[in-house]
Amino acid sequence: MKNTKIQIALSGYPGRMATFLLDNLVKTTTVKVVGIFIKDDSKIDIYEKNIEKKIKNSFFVSSKKFFYKKYKKFDVLIDFTEPKSSIDYISLCSQYNKKIIVGTTGFSKKQKIFIEEISSNCLILLCPNFSIGIFVIKKIMKYFKIYKKELKSIKIIEKHSKNKKDSPSGTAIFLKKNICKKFGISERKISISSFRDHLQSSRHIIIISTKFEKICIYHKSKSNSAFLKGIKSAIIWIQKNKKFGIFNSFEFLE
Repeated sequence: MKNTKIQIALSGYPGRMATFLLDNLVKTTTVKVVGIFIKDDSKIDIYEKNIEKKIKNSFFVSSKKFFYKKYKKFDVLIDFTEPKSSIDYISLCSQYNKKIIVGTTGFSKKQKIFIEEISSNCLILLCPNFSIGIFVIKKIMKYFKIYKKELKSIKIIEKHSKNKKDSPSGTAIFLKKNICKKFGISERKISISSFRDHLQSSRHIIIISTKFEKICIYHKSKSNSAFLKGIKSAIIWIQKNKKFGIFNSFEFLE
C-alpha cells in the first residue's frame, strides 16, 4: 500500500523548536520526518547519530547549501529559526516550488515585503503563534466592537523567556492588528508592554478599559506542547492546499 504520510523536513536543528517537533512528530500517524536542515556542517555526524535514535525511517541531515539536492525528498518544510535564516529557506522554497510553514517572528518591514514578492512561486504559511488558545481569542474579538463608543484604552502585555530575541512578540503584534481591525481604530491607540524573564512560558494579556468596565483576557502557553495541535493542523492544511501565495495567521484552522 502506498505510504500516505506527509513527508516533512525541519530546519533549525538542534534548536529548541526543531528538537521539540522532531521528538513529537515522529510519534504521529499522519506525518513522516524525512529530513533535517542544520546550520553547522561540521557536526553532521554527531547530529545523525542523535537523530537516528528517534527516526526509524530513512532520513537526511543537510545544510541549506545542499537544499537543491534534497528538496524532492519532502513535501513540506517547517521553519522555526530566526528572520535571516527563515528568509533563506523561504527563498529556497520559492526557487524549488516547495511548501513551507514558518513560525519565526521578528521580520523587518523589508523582509515582509520580500516574502510577499516571492510567494507567487510557493505556498507560505506564516503564523506567529500556533496555540489553539490564541485562535480562540482571535475569534471572540468580533465582540469587542460592542465597546467602541465607551472605549478608553487598550493595552497588551506580553512576557517571554529572556532568550526570545524579538520584542514585541509576533503574537502581540498580531493581536494588536486584529483588535484595531475589529474596533476600527489606529494602531497608535494600543500600547504593547514587553517583558523578558527566566520563565519558559509565554504570556499575553489584553486589557480593555471602558467607561464602566475593565476586561482582561489572559493567555499562557505552559510549554511548546501548546503549539503542537496547531502545527499538526497546519501541516495537513498546507499539504491539501494547492494554491501558491502567502497565507497568514490561522487560516488553517478556519
